[in-house]
Amino acid sequence: MGKGKTCLKPSEVANARAIANAIQELAPYKEIASQPTIAELTFCWQNPEFDLPCKCRPDLITADFLTVVDFKSAADATHRSFQAAAYRYHYYVSAAFTLQGVHASTGIMPRRYLYFVGQSSSPHLAAAYEATADEIKLGLAFVRRNLRMLRDCMDRGTWPGLPDAIQPLGLPPWVKATDDPEQMEWDTVSHSEPEHWWE
Repeated sequence: MGKGKTCLKPSEVANARAIANAIQELAPYKEIASQPTIAELTFCWQNPEFDLPCKCRPDLITADFLTVVDFKSAADATHRSFQAAAYRYHYYVSAAFTLQGVHASTGIMPRRYLYFVGQSSSPHLAAAYEATADEIKLGLAFVRRNLRMLRDCMDRGTWPGLPDAIQPLGLPPWVKATDDPEQMEWDTVSHSEPEHWWE
């Protein structure tokens, strides 16, 4: 096996192929695939506001640079579930940063950022989603805020981390306060918290 390569189990290869096959059957994907496309093209640019080198590599982009494609696997590809995952894992940030990078590198602003999502377990259902203007706006603000922080850290030579002083620990915020310690352990039981009350 070559250096830097990961060996997959036969079952993992079969699963990945099943996800890919499900995505390839989507009508929107077939429409994109009918056009000239470029896979994993690297875009490099210098952020002008903070003078920082930047790089992105979209999974797929049409040759006219107008449509960016992001392939995702998910435990649940339904709209509500993937919407939550996209926010939790900052997919909107990747979308905004990639659009910014393509524009900075080519002078062309892509018109669409598409997610093709395949469920990671059988029956490997698939869906297609498009990043909205609200997502991109929020993502650009996130990118700018973090580039500013990076620039400040580099200029000052200091990097923020966890406090180095001793802090009071206390109880988790989901524990209900009560004057009866014996009752308190039962008040902590919640469907949104740890599965077992003693954890």
